Amino acid sequence: MPYIKSGKLRALAVTSSKRNQQLPDVPTVIEAGIDAVRSTPEGLAAWVKAEVEKWTRAAKIANVVP
Repeated sequence: MPYIKSGKLRALAVTSSKRNQQLPDVPTVIEAGIDAVRSTPEGLAAWVKAEVEKWTRAAKIANVVP
């Protein structure tokens, strides 16, 4: 919570059925319109591979050092 309150971390959603009283501006997952997508293990593996490649390129361009 201290990281969220300080602005160092941004909360995207809470997983509870109602908004958290300490974070009234953070929506629930349902409110955020996040939809589950059906896939196969192979489909998931392909998606993960593509995401890793995409974000690896973005990190290199931005000179992000782990």
